[in-house]
Amino acid sequence: MKKISYVQIKAGNLKNYKFEEKDLQELSENKIRVEVKSVGLNFADIFACLGLYSATPKGSFSPGLEFSGVIVEIGKKIQTTLKVGDEVLGTVRFGALTNYLDVNPNYLYPKPKDWSFEESASFFVQALTAWYGLVELGRLNSKSFVLLQSAAGGVGLHSIQILHHFQSSYCAIIGNPNKIEILKKYNVKEEDILIRKNNIKEFYKDLQIFIKNKKRKGFDIIFDSVSGKFLKAQFQLLDRNGVYIIFGAADLMSKGNRPNYVWLAYKYLSFYRIMPLKLIDTNRGIFGFNLIWLYDKLELFQKMIQEMQKVQWKKPHIGKVFDFSNSYDALKYLQSGKSTGKIVIKIS
Repeated sequence: MKKISYVQIKAGNLKNYKFEEKDLQELSENKIRVEVKSVGLNFADIFACLGLYSATPKGSFSPGLEFSGVIVEIGKKIQTTLKVGDEVLGTVRFGALTNYLDVNPNYLYPKPKDWSFEESASFFVQALTAWYGLVELGRLNSKSFVLLQSAAGGVGLHSIQILHHFQSSYCAIIGNPNKIEILKKYNVKEEDILIRKNNIKEFYKDLQIFIKNKKRKGFDIIFDSVSGKFLKAQFQLLDRNGVYIIFGAADLMSKGNRPNYVWLAYKYLSFYRIMPLKLIDTNRGIFGFNLIWLYDKLELFQKMIQEMQKVQWKKPHIGKVFDFSNSYDALKYLQSGKSTGKIVIKIS
């Protein structure tokens, strides 16, 4: 049997890739082997391929943090209720973009019977990101007032469901009015949607009006995957005892195959700086997190998975499905920022 992987030969250029074929090695006694059916893409995959991600594996690597598939073999030392032939979904620290994957059983779960492989490969990373940011860091509750950036994206749509579960108030921000209909499918009221304007002053004024109409003083939680030039305007509207949570930087996403370091340097130097004394004076907090660094926190990881089962999750929204042979095109499409929901690569 052959293992075929999409391999980024060297980080720094999206075109530094190849399809690599190797003989399938003997399975470790502590792993479970899965025949991968679908892989969900995340912005972390783009940043890793461009070499702009601290969690990028050294040397060559395969992108892909989440997947779905069928168990084909179980290591001798594994104690599990899972068995060969079971359909599963799971997550890894990169490497999922392959036809066979050897997985730590702690990060493998049964696939919902009524979800397709594509839908199952679209859940783990984004739902965990939304839960960890809003619930673990943001202390989300029924009285919370939340600003949610990129509400129609993968993390955004999972966040909406969490906000509804906790009966929280929110402002769902999108960059394109065409995405309103997607939010309505997730029971978002039009009065809770705000179209993000590129003009910062206008965007700030729109947010002020939104807050006033909701009869609030400011946001309790700002959940931001865009940051960049929008950070200052949003941070100024954080209420006392509020928290600003950053889990992405889409505004810094390069559109080319290589990073534009001059442009990135300009963005970095013009970035809004938040002084520690200012946080003390205004009684505000700021968190930044990368879900990958939580993989070693197994107790927390499993606790979140257990608590997340209380949410009545909708089937993940699939934006577009690409064939394995078109993996590069899938990465470029996600990089473009034009997608909604999840971009999925179908392996077999």
